[in-house]
Amino acid sequence: MAIRWGTDSKVQYVEPTYKFPISIGASGEMALSVNDSRKLLVKLVGTERVLDRQQLITYFRSILMTKVKTYMAQTMRANAINIFEIDENLETFSVDIKERLIPDFLDYGVDLKRFYVTTIVKPDGDPQYEKFKETLIPKGYRTWTGANGNTLFAKLSRYSEKDQAIWLQEFDGHQNKTSLRSLSEEDRKWVLDQKAARKASAPATGRL
Repeated sequence: MAIRWGTDSKVQYVEPTYKFPISIGASGEMALSVNDSRKLLVKLVGTERVLDRQQLITYFRSILMTKVKTYMAQTMRANAINIFEIDENLETFSVDIKERLIPDFLDYGVDLKRFYVTTIVKPDGDPQYEKFKETLIPKGYRTWTGANGNTLFAKLSRYSEKDQAIWLQEFDGHQNKTSLRSLSEEDRKWVLDQKAARKASAPATGRL
């Protein structure tokens, strides 16, 4: 039984590295299988008259929601994962939370076969988070906007004039390669202005 899930509200915790309160959301998917049908029936008899697939999905999703937010905060603390490193630690994040969830589902006679956190919703707009990001602006970090409207807080680490490819480095060091044409008009202008300024003060190298 495959179930997609998402937190119904933000998880609040103290960021383990930079020590400021922060809120995040998450979504992903999990797969369940029944290993003890008698235990499952005993647990659910009296709570539901009809146990079809959709009702089971709804029931187990609600069980997940009562647990996963607490486990997310515990996992962040236990593994000292800072807000800028979450994306590159999704596998560790998923494995740790799965191990915490297994006993909860076994109590219903159900095996948690797979559990994945696929997306972390970062706290853009949160006052504490935005204040911290401001301290990175002098280091070259800024908010980039794609032509599709998606945003990324990063700094320009490289630009290839030959194929107009750019590399944007997030605070955790992760490099995102994209193209100049994939950026918003404002950001394309910013890159070209930076390129022109560098050319005016140094020999052209094909890179920023």
